[in-house]
Amino acid sequence: MYSSYPESYFQKLNDYLKWQTSRIRSLENKVESLSQELESVKKQRGVTIERIEYKFDQLKVEKLDGTLNVGLSPAGLGEQSVEDMEVGGETIRTNTARSESFARIQERVTDYLRHSCPAELVQLEEKYQVKLDEDATESIIGDLQGQIGQRIDYYLKYGLDPDVVILTAEQEQSITDKVIRDIRLGLEQYFLKRKTGGGVPNESAGGE
Repeated sequence: MYSSYPESYFQKLNDYLKWQTSRIRSLENKVESLSQELESVKKQRGVTIERIEYKFDQLKVEKLDGTLNVGLSPAGLGEQSVEDMEVGGETIRTNTARSESFARIQERVTDYLRHSCPAELVQLEEKYQVKLDEDATESIIGDLQGQIGQRIDYYLKYGLDPDVVILTAEQEQSITDKVIRDIRLGLEQYFLKRKTGGGVPNESAGGE
């Protein structure tokens, strides 16, 4: 025995299906348009970040009025919070989960700077026969500490799939390792320049 439906029911069902199909197509077009815009923004940001990375790897050291400044990037976090980062002139608000990852990574890098970096600086002094006084060592570590924020944010934004919201412990450790690696490479370059006369002479080295 078959159930009978009025013709108006099928007409309404057909109209609904047509509307739904039209809606899906409209949403697909919007998604495609947003994807194209996202790709364009990624390319524009990539150019700026390359410049930041270059300046991070190429440590610049200046001696101004007795103060040693080590630059890892154009600028540190300044007054910006973890949630508000400026890249390429555009302020980007990161999600809470990534902000928490940022804090954990920053804590690990800070721990490295406080407990491991001083000993590594001594090893570099011996390796390159370049003597740093205590004030210079503290100044280098302090400057590095104040400028690691942008480097961590760089790897959070451009070293991961953009769809990743919550980082795994392995991903956080990977970014930590990359930032520490970059610091070590930069310090190697700094000591090499000092050794070859490309850096700023250290007054305390004269009496050694």
